[in-house]
Amino acid sequence: MRPLTSTSPAVDAPEPAEGWEAYRGRGYFPELDGLRALSILLVVAHHMHDKVWGWLNGPLGVTIFFVLSGYLITTLALREERTRGDLCFSAFYIRRSFRIFPAYYVTLGLYCLTILGLGIKPESRELLMRALPYYLSYLQEIPFFRGIGGNFNIPFVQSWSLGVEEKFYLVWPLLAFWIWRGDGRSRVSWTAALTVAFAAAPALEYAGLGLLGRMIVPHSRILVGCLVALLLDDPSGFGRLSFLGRGGWPWATTAVLVGLHVGISDGDPVGHASYAIACGTFLVGLLCGGGAIRRALAWAPLVALGRLSYGVYLLHFFGLNAAEKLVRPGSGRIEVAAVTLVLAWATSAALAYALALVVERPCIALGRRLSARAMEAHDRRRDRLSTGVSPRREL
Repeated sequence: MRPLTSTSPAVDAPEPAEGWEAYRGRGYFPELDGLRALSILLVVAHHMHDKVWGWLNGPLGVTIFFVLSGYLITTLALREERTRGDLCFSAFYIRRSFRIFPAYYVTLGLYCLTILGLGIKPESRELLMRALPYYLSYLQEIPFFRGIGGNFNIPFVQSWSLGVEEKFYLVWPLLAFWIWRGDGRSRVSWTAALTVAFAAAPALEYAGLGLLGRMIVPHSRILVGCLVALLLDDPSGFGRLSFLGRGGWPWATTAVLVGLHVGISDGDPVGHASYAIACGTFLVGLLCGGGAIRRALAWAPLVALGRLSYGVYLLHFFGLNAAEKLVRPGSGRIEVAAVTLVLAWATSAALAYALALVVERPCIALGRRLSARAMEAHDRRRDRLSTGVSPRREL
């Protein structure tokens, strides 16, 4: 998670709510990395072949990822807009591309090497070949939602959520920071309306558009996080919601979230929509105070794992397959399953750390340098326009 930039309030801004300045002045939220770590642990547990861990409802970890992603990306964009006057779209897409694509395609290459090159897991060869055109063109959510090979039999199937996110972030900056620019109320109203509309997409099943509905619904989860960012960025919105971070409210929002987490079943669109809203409400409480819950999520080992979560998400099937080679699943003994799960977590984290050192961090650094150049060029163009100087005449 990149540091957030602190900015000063506008001169004509409303009187800041108590705690709002402190919130805007925070450059980094370690508790969000801790929450991301719990999410990735849930996802890895779900993909274990030993179904002892089914009660953890691991797929909901992806919903938490979506909500966090929407919040963080939108908050970064809001702070850039406030600091610089607008969002530089070219810089945004450069940063996003260098953050996501290099590690993704390196991992895809590892899958191709092990399955197609080395012949490991030959039973997966045909499924990988069927999915490969989608993976290469970054349309990896299509084979997942079509259920090719029974979903989780497809190698690299976990990348479906990345496809969803990148389609969202192709459009979201243009909507929120160009079309709705300069009108905070419109941003909030339209974001809320889109969230409701996308959450209702399962109804498209009745019109024979079930695939489209399934592909749209996850965007509503990201929009919940975007809505949290928009509300907390405004002093009046922060003031109305800050009670969720005080007293017993953080514990109440946690209890609701946990209760929904263990109680939701697959194929329950209302339950899943409610869970996303509960995630957003919990996130508000965490950011506005949080108390002991915030301190627990900011525990250093959790934060360290959270910072590796993207690599863990990409590579964890390699980690859990290695763990299950050492400790065979299906024993029915909880202590054996626990050892296997911890080993899978540790192996996945080690692989993710190597990926971060070799691929992620150098590419992110390069992306930031290129982004800075794009911002400088953007500022020069804006200055020319503001002074009425034509770039051609200047040349």
